[in-house]
Amino acid sequence: MTKTFKYSVLKYRPSYLLEEQVNIGLLFLFLDDNKISFIYPKKLRRLTQFYPNTNLKTLKRYLHLFEQKGNKLNVPLIDDNFNHFIEANFLAKDASNLYFSPVKSGIYKSTSSIIEHYNNLYFSAYKGKTKQNKRDEAYLRGTFKTTLEQVLTQDKEKLALFKSSLAIKNKIGRTEFDYGWQNGTTNLVKFLSFDLADEGDLQNKSFRWYGELSQLEEQVRNKHLKLDLLLTKPRKEALFSSYKDALQVLKSIPTNKTIIEEEQLKDYVFKAAETVKPFTNRALLNNQKRLK
Repeated sequence: MTKTFKYSVLKYRPSYLLEEQVNIGLLFLFLDDNKISFIYPKKLRRLTQFYPNTNLKTLKRYLHLFEQKGNKLNVPLIDDNFNHFIEANFLAKDASNLYFSPVKSGIYKSTSSIIEHYNNLYFSAYKGKTKQNKRDEAYLRGTFKTTLEQVLTQDKEKLALFKSSLAIKNKIGRTEFDYGWQNGTTNLVKFLSFDLADEGDLQNKSFRWYGELSQLEEQVRNKHLKLDLLLTKPRKEALFSSYKDALQVLKSIPTNKTIIEEEQLKDYVFKAAETVKPFTNRALLNNQKRLK
């Protein structure tokens, strides 16, 4: 016997500017079984490969609350108004970076099998095997910090001139940078890993950062800033050509910038340590305080 169900996809909107959206949850209404179920991918780390500013802790808290609420609520008596039920019990429209898609319908025989099917259909991207020793942004951050501390091991005052976690406003929100330092110009350091799974991942990431950093063109010019993009390459030889294409996308960003690949990182740190001067950009330092 086939039965009717309704479902809505919970989407995460990491960037209003680029109109990006990511599937992050599924809410099911099983009418004949009088059951509501909310599911989401338990491993979200992959999300930060493309959207490093994502607050995973806050996101997971929302998802866990939705899961708990789904288990406690009763199926609405008026099943024709599931959209209203979602707004009333889960998330109002335009409430945040999270929103539910329009409701769709389907038929099923078993709740467990249909949930498993949709779980695989919508969340397969989160199930890739975690690579050991992955050269991601955390790897770049650790390498940069360790190298800087080694170079300036005898000069703690100079080391303190390198500021972490800075942000500048873009036309929609703000863009965060990993480090900042000055030598006449304010240099903002952004770590970007391209040690990714496939060609599509490299393309998406390069386009994502082209879009966001291009919005900073006017501020970079008017405030005498420079963007220093520190990159890691893919380890898969099959992705080398796609990486070169991604580099061309980043090089076309219309701002004052420098692209530093991993093998150039130490030289970059040495030069920065030699030329760094006191940090005088008060606006960036104020943003740093709010970020911490």
